[in-house]
Amino acid sequence: MERKRDKMEGQKQLMSQEAEDVKHSWENMRREKGRLKYFKKKVRPDMERVIFEPDEIREMLHMIREDTKLCKKHLFEEKTQMKWMSFQAEKRRKKLDQKLEKIIQEGDQLDILKKKMDQQRQETEKKSKEILTLLLISEKIKFNLEKTTEEIRSTNEEMLKTQQKIKKSNELKSYMDRLTCIKNQINEWKLSQPPVTSGLLKEKLDGTHREVRSEILTDKAKKSAAEKNPLENIRTSEGYVIEEKTENHEKFSKHIGQRESFSQEIPALEKQIYMLNEQEEVLKVQIKTNIRKLQDKALKMRSIVTELDELQCQKEDAEVIIREMGTVESKLLQDVQLRDHLMKRTNVFKKQIMQTDLKDQTKTTNVEQKLDKNLQRLWARIYQTQQVLKLIKPEIGCQYGTGNETKDLIDNEIKGLLQDLRQFQKLLEMEVGQKRLNLNVDTCSQKSTMTKKRRELDLKLENILRERDELEMLKTQIQRKSEGNQRQLEKIRKCQNDIEKIAGKAKERSKVIMCNMKKSDAKVRMIEDLNKKIEASKQRWNEIYLLTSQHKALTEKLKTELGHENERESLFERENRKRSEKLARDKPFTSTKATQAEETSEDFLVLTPHQERLIEKIKLIMNQFNYRKCKREEQNLELSETVIQDILRKVSEMLAQETGTEGQNGKLSQMKIEHNKKALLSETNERQKQHMTEGQDSIKWTREIAEIEVLNTELEIKRKENNAILKKMVREGEKNERMMNEIKEAKISFKREVQRKRRELDQRLEKIRREQDELEMLKLKLKQPRAAMFHDNQNTQDQRTVVCVSSENEPKDLEKNGWKITNTKYEMLHKFPGLISTINDIRDLGVKIYGYLETVKSEICQFLKQQNVGLDKKRNEVKALTVENNSVKENITRIKSLIGMDKMTKQATRDVDETWKQRKVTHKQELRIASLTTKQTAQKRKALITEMMSDETRKKKLKKRKDAKDPLGEINKKKTTDNLEKHVKTNMETLQVLMKKITLKNRKKRTELHKIKATQESLSNMCIKLEDNSVKMVKLIDIIKNIKERILRHENQLTATRKNK
Repeated sequence: MERKRDKMEGQKQLMSQEAEDVKHSWENMRREKGRLKYFKKKVRPDMERVIFEPDEIREMLHMIREDTKLCKKHLFEEKTQMKWMSFQAEKRRKKLDQKLEKIIQEGDQLDILKKKMDQQRQETEKKSKEILTLLLISEKIKFNLEKTTEEIRSTNEEMLKTQQKIKKSNELKSYMDRLTCIKNQINEWKLSQPPVTSGLLKEKLDGTHREVRSEILTDKAKKSAAEKNPLENIRTSEGYVIEEKTENHEKFSKHIGQRESFSQEIPALEKQIYMLNEQEEVLKVQIKTNIRKLQDKALKMRSIVTELDELQCQKEDAEVIIREMGTVESKLLQDVQLRDHLMKRTNVFKKQIMQTDLKDQTKTTNVEQKLDKNLQRLWARIYQTQQVLKLIKPEIGCQYGTGNETKDLIDNEIKGLLQDLRQFQKLLEMEVGQKRLNLNVDTCSQKSTMTKKRRELDLKLENILRERDELEMLKTQIQRKSEGNQRQLEKIRKCQNDIEKIAGKAKERSKVIMCNMKKSDAKVRMIEDLNKKIEASKQRWNEIYLLTSQHKALTEKLKTELGHENERESLFERENRKRSEKLARDKPFTSTKATQAEETSEDFLVLTPHQERLIEKIKLIMNQFNYRKCKREEQNLELSETVIQDILRKVSEMLAQETGTEGQNGKLSQMKIEHNKKALLSETNERQKQHMTEGQDSIKWTREIAEIEVLNTELEIKRKENNAILKKMVREGEKNERMMNEIKEAKISFKREVQRKRRELDQRLEKIRREQDELEMLKLKLKQPRAAMFHDNQNTQDQRTVVCVSSENEPKDLEKNGWKITNTKYEMLHKFPGLISTINDIRDLGVKIYGYLETVKSEICQFLKQQNVGLDKKRNEVKALTVENNSVKENITRIKSLIGMDKMTKQATRDVDETWKQRKVTHKQELRIASLTTKQTAQKRKALITEMMSDETRKKKLKKRKDAKDPLGEINKKKTTDNLEKHVKTNMETLQVLMKKITLKNRKKRTELHKIKATQESLSNMCIKLEDNSVKMVKLIDIIKNIKERILRHENQLTATRKNK
């Protein structure tokens, strides 16, 4: 929950920061708008002053003209000039409106072309994708075809193998022999039938001829079809073979059915035939399925091949050659589109040329047909005249009685016909000549028109070729730009692949850590099971300790009660038996413990190296414990044997020295009594030693348990650390994803802002251009009255032919001021003396007006220069603001990344501090446990010493009692004291050994702590590397942004260049 709250607070902070940034941006925009309004307010009065000053000047001029009250002609001319100026202004406005309309139309056309280009790009991309899919499908189909061919080969090989097996099998040979016998019998039966008649033979022969002809034709058709589709040929051939086989089988079955003599062999043969038919059907089905599959695949391949041919081979005998530029897919499509466009235009021109040629041919053919018809008519008339003459000749020949008169008449008529024919020929020749001349004129005019049209077509072709070259240049430029964009995209893809690789590596590391955590959890569970087993064993040892204490109490009671020798011997034997039984019982327990430890060690072989070291330590402790226990048992046995031998030697020496009055029987009884006492002392010493060993064992077990608990705590701490590391990795991954999403959103917002600012800048540019146009119009308006004044002055100077005064100075002054003076009317000044004053007044006014206009002109120029300077400053300010905005955005992104890195480092330091605190706590716990163990050992030592002192006091009392009876009490005291000193020394040595082991363990723990520190340093290094990677990611994102900005600028430049063209 706390983490979620922290996340929510961080998100709220980010949202508040973004809101503040938005507010600052809005405030900046408002400030800019205020500045623009302020500048407009400043500019407006200047503009109004500039606009209204020429009106005031005009009013002054009108007042001057009214005061002068000159001729009406001047007013009429001024009116006409004003009308003419207004008319020219309207014309210019119309022209400007037309130009604006043209510009707008061109802009719309350019937008349409852009849209078309975008559509073409999308279509080319789609086609390229389709081609790629088709290529992949074709590769798959090839692979499937290869598989099918291999399957067919395998089936053919299996068929051949089966056929060979059938040939080799003896059973089939026997069946074949039977079939041959049956065939022979059937042939004999056929020979016994009557012969065929001749009519039937003829019919059969006719049918065979017809069938042969039909078969020849069908074979030709099949060959042509087989060349087209060989798969169908294979299918038909295989079907034909199968049908022939089936027909043979049917015939064979029919013949067998007709024959009744082979009634015994028929069922077996029928079974065999049935089996063969089933096999054939199965083979038919398999072959049909394979053929269908091949046909389907062939159809798919044909469709794919046709599509590829349509895409790649759309030439139609064009003159355009595919040029190898850019990528293969985009080039083919662009070249094909250009070809189509050019082919359409060329076809249109070809059709026009063909139409013109056909028109010319039709005209010439019509003229020739007319001439041919006229000639035919003439020949027809001549033929008619010849026929008429032929008809006339026989009449003349029949009139024998007529004289020479008739002949003369006939000759005159013939001459007249010949003259008529000659005249008619001349007329025809004249008409034919005129018609030829007309035809020549028509052909010349047609040829001239043809040449003109050809020239026009040549010009059109040249223009088309120029346009094509321009298009090719544009295409090359676009291809270069597309190649540059592709390179940039490849770089971006490489960066993305690197980022994905880094993310994959991080995921793999997280997976490995998760696996290690799972393994460590399993190992912790195993250690917990071991702890439970150890606790159970501790309880057992405590129970055994209680039982041993109870047995000791019982034995002490028995010692006090029983004093006889037989009873003591029985106790000694019982105790020996109990010891042997205990050893027998303890051995399987210890063996089971060792086996369990080995099994657990085998189970822990999969653990981490630190845990393996801990397990090895536990094994060493267990082995040392078992080894020490065995050594102690051997030492106790050796000590008991040595003590007994020493006692026997001393007794023998005492007996040798003593030569008293006592008898041998008394000595033997005393020896037995002493022997029994020594045995009891040895038993007591052994019991004490066992108590000591058991106490030491319990101390060791407690220490080992404490060490195991410490190890468990360390494992739990490490598990928590691993969990924390995993959570950190998960958080880092989530943060990286958030950063990527934020970067994407920032990109989108940045693009929107860029577009918005572009629109605003375009609007500002349009406003500035409009203002410039308005200023230019004002300049033109100011120039127009100056030109009018100049024309007025010239007109007045031309019209005013003034007469000079008699004085000599006045004409010179007039000539200086620019007035023309004529000699004819020089003497008229005496008559009009008032004109001189008016002329001088007009001159002064003109000079003042010119000066005023020059001052106005200079002021206007200065004002325009100032405005241009102000506009340049505004542009620079806008550019500086854009640069500042970009720098602020970059700084914000960098600050965000630095804040994230600081948060990451703070979290890492917090985690490290927590781990150090946990380690300190564990170290304190270990020290407490060690102090408690030392206190327990000291208390146990004190208890042992008190027990030893109590035992010694008891023994002294007993010895005093016995010394009164026995003289050997002092000797026994010395021996017991020596034994106790030795026992104390051994205990001290064991304690020193334990202290050394504790120091070694502390050193090992320090080494482990150093290792843990090293792991922490490695984790910190990993965190630093991750931070460096995050910084690199931010840099890559900045680079990508810069690349995109460059691309956008480049596209804007291209659009600007296109518009300019």
